[in-house]
Amino acid sequence: MYNKLDFFLNYISLKMHLDFKETFLTCVILLSTFSSGAKKKKFKATTAILGDRIISLCDDILKLTLELPEDEGATLVEDTETLNSCIRQFVKLIYADDYYDKDIERVLAIGPQPKFLEVELDSERIATAKRNFGWSDRDIEDWFFQRLCTYQHWNHILTYKNHYAGMK
Repeated sequence: MYNKLDFFLNYISLKMHLDFKETFLTCVILLSTFSSGAKKKKFKATTAILGDRIISLCDDILKLTLELPEDEGATLVEDTETLNSCIRQFVKLIYADDYYDKDIERVLAIGPQPKFLEVELDSERIATAKRNFGWSDRDIEDWFFQRLCTYQHWNHILTYKNHYAGMK
């Protein structure tokens, strides 16, 4: 199952720039299907890994939505509510922690922002990322500035990564 999904995720990543709308809808379907499988306990060890890949891909999709011309992107921006709902459902099924559940509800309810947010990387955050995840300086820059710039604050990001790391 992992190999097929891994191939599928790579495939739609490559297609993303070629056919944005199709890719967007494919991700909504993928999240719904994957959530259903997680609910029925069909996925175990690979769930967190694939979940991380899917959510990263959705981050990229939301960023691309914001970069489209207004006439092309308007309907997709409206449809991000559907994508956020799927992400929310998916994450709830995997991470049962009440505090985290409320946190992602609040963050995703805000939705994507029209501008990328600046994230200050102080020494404590950098040390935490290196200690917990074995990241290099480049990894940290990529994570905070590229993949997750559509989210609101670093607490949400670090909460997710700490929770995910504990499930490996």
